[in-house]
Amino acid sequence: PESTLTASALSHGSKAVRKNLAAGYDLYRAPTYQRLLDDARISRPKRVWISLPCTVWSSWQHINLAKSTAEQYESFMRRRRKEIQASNRMINFLLELLSDICPDVEVYREWPAYCTGWPLLERLTSASSFNTARIDGCRYGLKTRSGLLMRKQWGILNNVPSFQAAFGKKRCTGQHEHGECRGIDAKMSSYYPVPLCNSIAQHWKNHNDNHN
Repeated sequence: PESTLTASALSHGSKAVRKNLAAGYDLYRAPTYQRLLDDARISRPKRVWISLPCTVWSSWQHINLAKSTAEQYESFMRRRRKEIQASNRMINFLLELLSDICPDVEVYREWPAYCTGWPLLERLTSASSFNTARIDGCRYGLKTRSGLLMRKQWGILNNVPSFQAAFGKKRCTGQHEHGECRGIDAKMSSYYPVPLCNSIAQHWKNHNDNHN
C-alpha cells in the first residue's frame, strides 16, 4: 500500500520520497545501504523515517514457539537471524549518515512499543542522543473493524527534541473501551492512522527549513 505518512508530508508541503522494496530498495541486502548513502550524499535529507518488520520480535512469537516443532523453530530462527542482520546494517547506515554525511539529520526509528527487538538498537542510542516517543493509536482514532478504538502502541526512537516534546507521551487517556489488537485488526494496525500522519506532517511543516 501507499505510505500514508509520505502522502501526508507531501500534502503539507514537505518533500518526501518512500524507499522500499517496491521502489527497488531491498533493506535485506547489503548493497542497498550503500545505495542509500550515495542517495543521501546527493539529496542531503533533512529527516529519515525507518520502520522494519517486527514480526519475529512480537510477544505472540514466544507463545507460538512453545508449540512449534523442531523444523518450525529452526525456520523461525533463520528469519530472526535475517532480521538481526538487517537491523545491524540499518544501524551502520544511520551511524555513517550522522557522522559523515548529514550530522543534523533527524532520525525516526519506529517499532511497536513492546517489540522485543528494541535492544538491537542500543548501539545506535549509545552513539547519539535519542529519546523514545510513545504513541497509542487510540489517541488518533485507530479502530478495529467493529468500530472500537484500538490501543496499538508505537515507540518512535528519535533525536529530535521538538518531536519528543510534541509526541513523547501521546498515551491512551483511559476514558474509552478498547477492541483487541489481533488477527486482521492487528495486521491493519501496522499502518499509521491518517490523523496521526497529518499531525506529524504538520509538526514537520512548522519546523521545516526547506530540506527534504
